[in-house]
Amino acid sequence: MIVAGAHAQRRADWLAVRLTDGRAEVRAGPLAHVLHGVALAVLDVPLALGAARNTEREMRALLGEPRRHSVFTAPIAAALAVEDFGQANEVSKAVGAPGVSIQMFSLFPHIREAQAHNGCDLREAHAELSFYEAHGRRPMSHPRNTREGLSERRAVLDALGIDVPEYIDAVEAAILAWTARRAAEGTAISLGTPPAWR
Repeated sequence: MIVAGAHAQRRADWLAVRLTDGRAEVRAGPLAHVLHGVALAVLDVPLALGAARNTEREMRALLGEPRRHSVFTAPIAAALAVEDFGQANEVSKAVGAPGVSIQMFSLFPHIREAQAHNGCDLREAHAELSFYEAHGRRPMSHPRNTREGLSERRAVLDALGIDVPEYIDAVEAAILAWTARRAAEGTAISLGTPPAWR
């Protein structure tokens, strides 16, 4: 069985790490391409949107300071349908929901693509949540975009026996792939509603 973790890149497309019999393969491109032939994939974007969603609140509480700040608030469905950043904020705030961050807005095309994808079983996760689980249920000490942050995340992957190129998008996709493998084995743990997996 092929499982994968797919990281939404802010500028375009996805970067995925596919795991087959312990071997890691990195693939980039549209979601349908990177997940072709995959049975189960874990993505780092919100998949189910709705008023009952408490996933981000649960993730922030578990990760604590300062990693909690890496968790962006998911948009409401009505905001996701809007193409303009200012209008998306207006739509969201008009119904009493939080505004949309620019980081989350940049992921809107990826969320739409994921919601339209029907090629395999998709699960939602967050790289920091997966690293937390793989690191003995301890959050990472350093931000992802620092040399120290990359090194400590690579050390976690090394301990798991997952070898990928040394850049942060591949490292994050790899830990999501580890979570996908756990989900396929039935050992992944869910958090929040709808569930984020770790």
